[in-house]
Amino acid sequence: MNNKKMKTSLQKSLIRISIIIVIFISISVGTLCFDIYRRDMISRYQNYAGDAINFLSRCIDVDDLEECMRTGVKSDKYNELQTLANDVKETHDLLYIYN
Repeated sequence: MNNKKMKTSLQKSLIRISIIIVIFISISVGTLCFDIYRRDMISRYQNYAGDAINFLSRCIDVDDLEECMRTGVKSDKYNELQTLANDVKETHDLLYIYN
């Protein structure tokens, strides 16, 4: 009878330990997967925003922008660039492109 109690107790202990190990592994894998997902999403967003910024930087007419800064008057090219930047911001769901 004592041997049977010991065997039942050992089985219960093994089941408890197995459950604890499974929970620990599940939490560890879940945390690791979330961290990988978070890093990937941040990297993708940075690349996405970088592509939008590179596109806009190629559209800037430096001489016209310099003239606008010197005179304090917005030119047609400046207004077009600002409109394009707003459109890129809206269509690409970016929070900020310029100030």
